[in-house]
Amino acid sequence: MEGITDPKYLWMGPLGLIARGSKKFLLSEDGNLEIYSIKSSDSGRYTCKVNYLYNTEQLTTEIHFMVYVYHIPDKSLHLSSEFTAESCKTDKIASYEKHLLEKLESLISNLSCEIKEWSTQCHASTDAVEKITYKLTFQFGVFPLMLTIADLCRSPPCENSTSNIRKAYENIKEFFELQKTDSSHIDQLYLIPGTLAAVKVDHCKPGFGKNINAGRNNSMCPGCCVTCPPGRFSAKHDTICILCPVGSYNEKYGQVECENCPEAKSSDGKGAKTQRKCHRILPMWMAFLISSAATSVILVTTWIIITKCCKKTIAAQYIREAESEVKKRLQDFANIASDEEIQAQRSKLSPVKLENDKAADSVEESMALLNNDELTEPSTHAGTSLSPGQAGQSELETNIESLPALPNQRNFAPSNQQRLLADIIKTKMP
Repeated sequence: MEGITDPKYLWMGPLGLIARGSKKFLLSEDGNLEIYSIKSSDSGRYTCKVNYLYNTEQLTTEIHFMVYVYHIPDKSLHLSSEFTAESCKTDKIASYEKHLLEKLESLISNLSCEIKEWSTQCHASTDAVEKITYKLTFQFGVFPLMLTIADLCRSPPCENSTSNIRKAYENIKEFFELQKTDSSHIDQLYLIPGTLAAVKVDHCKPGFGKNINAGRNNSMCPGCCVTCPPGRFSAKHDTICILCPVGSYNEKYGQVECENCPEAKSSDGKGAKTQRKCHRILPMWMAFLISSAATSVILVTTWIIITKCCKKTIAAQYIREAESEVKKRLQDFANIASDEEIQAQRSKLSPVKLENDKAADSVEESMALLNNDELTEPSTHAGTSLSPGQAGQSELETNIESLPALPNQRNFAPSNQQRLLADIIKTKMP
């Protein structure tokens, strides 16, 4: 760029400062960085720090890069074939198994491949109706040497593993086709036509996996194996990067195992990326003691809360009952006060007025008795009959005069008033 003078470049990688003269890294004068013999551990964050003069001003710029190491998945073949046999005797099967394995290895020996995971199964077949037959199944895998002994496999045939696997399958298929007509080794074993099956399986190198999102690398190499990031590892030729288990961590890319936390320390969960995630753990007895103490505190707190709530409930109920009792007593006092006020008001009335009122009441009661139509006439002596007027007058006089004098009690008129009342009634009678 114009105006920039005297630039100086400084590169930092995942493992620290990248020095000039390194056999693995090459630093050019214009600031380019080249990596040779790249490995999975070379993945990670790279920073280029540039110090330069711009119009006599000293400036510093940092540029960050993410480097992902990836490779095309290696392939292996998993094959199986079935034979008919007259029995499942171990000696006969073992003899033919040895013969078949030697023949297959000779077919792929020049292709930098080997046969692994060999297995044999023999069981009775239900296909035949006339007689019982047995079915013998062979299963095996063809692996390129670069998957099994990658450090020792540096030759071009090893590196071209995909084409070698394809050629190995063609040789094995041709061999089994010949077995349809050639059974000279053991006449009792016959290949079942169409039972040869092969499946290709992807394999990643240790430290790589296909379940990692590597940004743009997914579009540059779809389905490729990418280095496992910190917190994960891959130990076998698998396609999955596994999280570091509890009590371990991994700070680097492309690792085949995780490092254990220091003694008496552990991580909170899986996938710890740094040692800082490891913390000191309590002994079992101390953890049990703390747990018991916490449980006791919770129980005591609960008991206190329940007790306070019960006390408040009982107190509220007592207050309600006390209030009702107080209200009842106050009502009684109010009634007593009302009676006393009534008596006090009565005592203030004039005695003459009170007696006049009582006399008027007596007159009204007497008039009510006179108006009673159901009064019976008494019988006369010696057959004499009286006129209605004489009979009524005589009877009324007799009844009134024969009334005993009532004592001068409360609410009753005195005897002199009673006599006066009788005279008034007589004068008013027709």
